[in-house]
Order: sequence, then structure tokens, then C-alpha cells
Amino acid sequence: VLATDMASHFEQVNEVVSTAPTGRQDGAHGRGHDPSHIEPNRFLAIMLHACDVSHPFRSLEAHIQWSRRLEVEFFAQGDLEKERGMPI
Repeated sequence: VLATDMASHFEQVNEVVSTAPTGRQDGAHGRGHDPSHIEPNRFLAIMLHACDVSHPFRSLEAHIQWSRRLEVEFFAQGDLEKERGMPI
């Protein structure tokens, strides 16, 4: 769940950008960081987040389906938090 939290979205984007190949002949990466510094579990978390936010790039029909699923999930979570006396 934490891997898909939008609060860490830009941190994850910056981590990926900093390790992306620059296209230079010397094989340099982004801001000079080698992608091998990313821990395997962190890499999987970043990929899970990418999958979580990618539905707008699919067909309109698939995007609408995923949007409806998210809406149901968010309202169910809000109902559960309200039931537990948590701030919404």
C-alpha cells in the first residue's frame, strides 16, 4: 500500500530520473547515479507505483473501468476510517 501512496510520487519519479541513461557514449546515468544503487525491493515498489498510476494511458474504456474501481475502493476506505473514528 505504501508503494502506491501518491505522497511519495515525486520522490519516486526523481529516483528513476536520476538513474535513467543519459544517452552519452560513456554510459553515464541521469545525475551521475548508477541504477544498481536501487535496492530490489525499492525497485519493485517503484514499478508497482508506476502500474498503479498508468491506467490513464490505456484505452478510454479501460481507464473508465479503473477509475470506477478506484472510486469504489476510496469510498470503502473512507467508510471504514469513519467507522473506526478516524479523521477523514
